[in-house]
Amino acid sequence: MDKRSPSSSLHPGLFIAGFGLVFCVLWLLVAILGAVLPILKVGLPLAISVGVWQHLQKRQQRQQALLDHAFYKLLKEHDGYITTLEFAMTAKLSGAVARQYLDNRAKEFSAQFGISEVGEVFYIFPVVRSHPPTPFN
Repeated sequence: MDKRSPSSSLHPGLFIAGFGLVFCVLWLLVAILGAVLPILKVGLPLAISVGVWQHLQKRQQRQQALLDHAFYKLLKEHDGYITTLEFAMTAKLSGAVARQYLDNRAKEFSAQFGISEVGEVFYIFPVVRSHPPTPFN
């Protein structure tokens, strides 16, 4: 019975060929990585930046759509009269952010301002009515 180990029965030429094949594959991977790495150094951060920017843009657009929805809802419900507090509560904003939004809309739509009996400033936006206003008697 032959007591040689299985590895000693392999032909030395096969071992050298296998080693050469592994070396060639590693050399090819290093060459590819060397060519791709500079592209990845620039491309990967650029791709991430573009992705983050697009995400932030979509988020801002959704936020703007929610604010606009709250604004037009209040305009319709209150016949063009809106207070900062009402808008802040409806849109879930701080008073300062709500005031800035309403100030911008007031300029855009040529709104007027008024003061309530309790001293609260309110915005009077021109609204399109589906029926003519009823005169007060």
